[in-house]
Amino acid sequence: MKFLKHTISLCAMALAAIALTGCVKDTERQDGEYGYVQFKLYKEASYTPATKAADINYLGDISKARISMRYMGTVMNQTLVFSAADKDKAEYGIRSEKLQLLAGEYELLSFSVFDKLDNEGSMVLTPGQKFTVMPNGLTLQEMTVSNSIVRSRGKVKFTLVKDMSDLDEVPTKALDNHTFDEAEFVSLTVEKVSDNSQITFANIPSVFSIHFNDEENDENIYPVGYESYKDFGYQTSSLQTDSLLSLLAGDYRVRSYVLMDGYKSAFESRSFERATAPEFTVSDNRTQNMCVPVALSQDAPYIQDYYALYDIWKSLDGPNWHYHGEGYAEGANWDFNKDPDLWGDQPGVRIHANGRVASVDLTGFGIKGDLSPAIGQLTELVQLYLGVHNEGQTIITDDPKELSRKRVERHKAEMSELHPLTQLSEPIAFSFAEHKKTIPEIALYSKGYTEEQILAMENAGPKALDSRQGQVSNGLTGIPEEIGKLSKLEFLYLANSEIDHLPSAEAMAGLTSLTDLEVFNCPNLQLTDETVAAFGVLPELISIQLSNNDHWTSEECDNLFRAFAEGPSAEKIQIITFRNNNLDAIKEAYFSRFKKLGYLDLVNNKISLVERMGADISPVQVYLDYNQIKEIPDNEGDKKFFNMDDIETLSVTHNQIEAFPNIFDAKGLFILGSVDFSYNNISKVSGGENFNGIMVNTLSLASNNFKEWPVEFTHSNSIVSVYNFRGNGMTKIDEDAFDYKLPNRDKLTYTVSFDLTYNRLSDLPVTFGDSAFPYIYSIDLSYNAFKSFPTEPLNYVSLTAMAIRGQRDDRGRRILKEWPQGLYNHRGLRGFYIGSNDLGRIDDTISQLIYRFDISDNPNIEFDASDICYAWRAGAYVLMYDKTQNILNCPQMLE
Repeated sequence: MKFLKHTISLCAMALAAIALTGCVKDTERQDGEYGYVQFKLYKEASYTPATKAADINYLGDISKARISMRYMGTVMNQTLVFSAADKDKAEYGIRSEKLQLLAGEYELLSFSVFDKLDNEGSMVLTPGQKFTVMPNGLTLQEMTVSNSIVRSRGKVKFTLVKDMSDLDEVPTKALDNHTFDEAEFVSLTVEKVSDNSQITFANIPSVFSIHFNDEENDENIYPVGYESYKDFGYQTSSLQTDSLLSLLAGDYRVRSYVLMDGYKSAFESRSFERATAPEFTVSDNRTQNMCVPVALSQDAPYIQDYYALYDIWKSLDGPNWHYHGEGYAEGANWDFNKDPDLWGDQPGVRIHANGRVASVDLTGFGIKGDLSPAIGQLTELVQLYLGVHNEGQTIITDDPKELSRKRVERHKAEMSELHPLTQLSEPIAFSFAEHKKTIPEIALYSKGYTEEQILAMENAGPKALDSRQGQVSNGLTGIPEEIGKLSKLEFLYLANSEIDHLPSAEAMAGLTSLTDLEVFNCPNLQLTDETVAAFGVLPELISIQLSNNDHWTSEECDNLFRAFAEGPSAEKIQIITFRNNNLDAIKEAYFSRFKKLGYLDLVNNKISLVERMGADISPVQVYLDYNQIKEIPDNEGDKKFFNMDDIETLSVTHNQIEAFPNIFDAKGLFILGSVDFSYNNISKVSGGENFNGIMVNTLSLASNNFKEWPVEFTHSNSIVSVYNFRGNGMTKIDEDAFDYKLPNRDKLTYTVSFDLTYNRLSDLPVTFGDSAFPYIYSIDLSYNAFKSFPTEPLNYVSLTAMAIRGQRDDRGRRILKEWPQGLYNHRGLRGFYIGSNDLGRIDDTISQLIYRFDISDNPNIEFDASDICYAWRAGAYVLMYDKTQNILNCPQMLE
């Protein structure tokens, strides 16, 4: 700042000046006669005595002042340094250093200030202006600096508010591709009214906020035909600069603004004519809050989307919506008591970065009626859920891209929940847990189910989905033809609704990005030729879920699969879920065309005919449970049921199959995950001595009719880690079955577990314990007919759990009374189950290493618990027993 120069006489320090003139003798100076003076400078325009000065720009640039004063006739000159705590605080006033002077009255003669460049400016003093220095005191002398030296300044804070006064008439597409809340930086140009000089504040950080505006709102912010709620609690939003901006005092007008995103890229600007520009006044040391209107236009695509949401809400009985579910608050509804550009912020709605609607989930709101044609406005829509089969879950929270990437993962998780494979016994589950391994066939134990509960579940029929057949939870009745405009739609779910027709095939063909389609439990939707055609034209389908529509006849289901097989998506479809319907056949003509089919769920249909799908089909999971299948065709040369290389799960339980199909190969390249043919009528292995064998982790053939062990599995040198032959009524295992010394029997070493519960076995072949299974974990022989304890499994040091509970003869009498003497010598055993037998006195050491021990339901047992009492009391030992039993030497067990 350039100061006006004015000559002021300089003087030395006050004491030095007095000494030179000799006006005061040294002997007359007393300590009590000294005091101090300190000068405070303020700008004249804003100075108010006895009050703090307001903010003044550039006062802090004054670095020093030269003062001339008269004391007792002597003129003294002094230069003082001025300072403040920081630059901002300096604008409220600056202080000089303290000047020590003799007590008395002083007259100010002149006062000049200097900036940091030593530019000088003189201050006008009142003639005879005086101050008094008190002995031992501090005098504060306040002075003002005129506007001619330090110009008056104030500060302004800008708030950008939405201007919706001409929402229907703004011809330009204001904020076309961006939304108001995206502005993270603002540039503003203001113009001084007096001389039209302009100042631009560039890249000012701004903060977006939504807040309530309970004042009466302007009626014309709503387009014609859209009524405003105008209730208390109306919401609006604004942008506010996060800093105060300094301006010279005066009148100003806003000439333009520029809105920028987080990368400081401009996306919206507006210029104001002088005659209509917003005006404001800056006063010295005052802060002015200035509102700048930002024009919004009804033509902006994202606002058009929000009007469409409003129409959709009205068309589906929106005022009476009452959300029920886990995703949002109970009773939630959409709220339009706010600015239209905020209408996209609704439960169940997801917005793209540009403000366009990305996802709409109306599940759980209780929608009713025909969907509005306004749905066609949502051209950026990716997900549309008009009900989903798993209504207890919320899908809308997932990013559409993430949903696509995790499609298979989600499907696997759902299939695992819906189709638990036939489970093994609890002792076998315990052995796997001891080895810190898990397989799907023990998954239910980790969820807290007991062995008895699991068996009851397996006999209770297919697990139901969330909604019962024919029971609707929403009143959606129709979808308009305009849905065909949604070329970016990827997910379309219709579930548990009263819809009775689909849009025409011509409209559905417009869904050129649709990958995931669900039409679940829609009891009024008939599979007419038009509906089948609408399904068949979809060009990019990957996943189809069409379950719980058992009003569709077998012929209609057949026509539907023909439409998919002959349609443009045939070789793109990866997931087919068609549960609880009336499909009666798997036909090669259709299924052989689904070249990328990976996941097939046809549980609980009426399938009796099964044809080969072909070697080109390589699924990962196939579920054909609860049908009427009697036969699966064997492979014949290149003619295959399907390619087994990728199979993780093949489940064909609860059917009427009589022969285990010869569709596998023990010489294949890959070991399958789980093959489950439980709950059939299987009594033989197809192919006999020509059986090709199998390579699989778990082979489940529970609840079939094998009376003897099927030697075809070992004779074919199959690789099977876990055998589940529970509940077959098996009476015999041939010695040849497990003779590892015979040619082509080396694959027995892969076996780690046998579930042979609920059979009629009375002994094990000697070959079972003759080094055939060196890595065996467990064997469960419970609920058979063993009179003598089978010691063969105890030959294996790897054995972790053995069970032989509930041995009975044909009349139901307890027949196992023998205790395996010396059991404590087995160093690998951790679980031993011998409950529900007829044991008497046990004269044997009980090892603490076998820490899971079942002797329950042995009414005549006499058991010395002294070896395990301490561990049991410490919680380190699990003993399953009855308090009525004769338990000795651990009285706490009987308390």
